[in-house]
Amino acid sequence: AEAVLKSKQRQPSFFRLAIFRMTRTSMKYSQDVLAADKAYFHNKGWTDSKYYYKVKLGPLHSLFGGMMDGMIKRMIKKDMERKALGNNQSNNS
Repeated sequence: AEAVLKSKQRQPSFFRLAIFRMTRTSMKYSQDVLAADKAYFHNKGWTDSKYYYKVKLGPLHSLFGGMMDGMIKRMIKKDMERKALGNNQSNNS
């Protein structure tokens, strides 16, 4: 029984959750990620998971994770728009 209790995964810190969510969102939406990295992340099941391992996130961690996802997604979208605009301007020259 003691081994079962010790094997239960701890809730990640906000910092570790932020790193995971930034990486996960980048893997999902960024075009600058290597295909092999995307495949590795997908094969591990991390593309749609809350964290690297199965864990129940509390309400604050869930909210924080969602906010990180949204922030990174917006940053990636802006970066893609900026690159597209830059490519259009260089093609028009």
